[in-house]
Amino acid sequence: MGKLAEGDEGANDALRIHWYGDSIGMEFTMITEAKVPPIHRGDPIKTGLEAGLGGNKLHFCHPACTINQDDPSLPHFSKNPADFNCAKEMDKRLVQGRPNYAILQQGTNDLRAYHRQSVKDVEKAMARLIDQAKQVCMPIVVAPPLMSFSEGLRSDFLEPYYTQFLKNCVDSPPELSKLYEKLALEKGIGFYDGTSLGKPKAGDGLHLDWDQSYSLGYWIGREIMGIEGKYASIRQ
Repeated sequence: MGKLAEGDEGANDALRIHWYGDSIGMEFTMITEAKVPPIHRGDPIKTGLEAGLGGNKLHFCHPACTINQDDPSLPHFSKNPADFNCAKEMDKRLVQGRPNYAILQQGTNDLRAYHRQSVKDVEKAMARLIDQAKQVCMPIVVAPPLMSFSEGLRSDFLEPYYTQFLKNCVDSPPELSKLYEKLALEKGIGFYDGTSLGKPKAGDGLHLDWDQSYSLGYWIGREIMGIEGKYASIRQ
């Protein structure tokens, strides 16, 4: 699980960036499997992030993660459920890559019914993950985008959300936004509010379309560069 971003082997940029996320942070065409026009080919999150970073590159992406739950739902990526548990996987990646920043874009998958996690459980898990990442670098915590499910959107992929936990899932992003922002302030780290992107437009009630995905990456990049600007002011 996890991959170096294209062209990053031997990269020598001023900043090293890791992304630990769920499927909302994966390459767009991997999610939609749609025929997209040439202008919208490639990975909009990576493209947007690197535009926001002003020339710095994304060095590593570990997608489809929970915060700290083994997840059996994606056997086509890996048959080992622990591969999707960021708390188990992140340490070795951070030690190997020694990034300056780790983007923690998670929380949605943790609310799947079979994990039996509440919003408060997710907040506590994210607090521990932030502390874990802070041992090596500066984390940027990202609140999940909004969800917008309807009966007509049922599918094998979304089915785990259509249970007694459905209302909890749909209502969770605004709650997690407040909780994650509070964590960021308490722990002195970066924060981006994914709910600011509006309702998801990829057609499944959960994932972002190309423009939203680009914006997600871009504004996280600007958050990182804002932190870098503060560091520069302190050093002067």
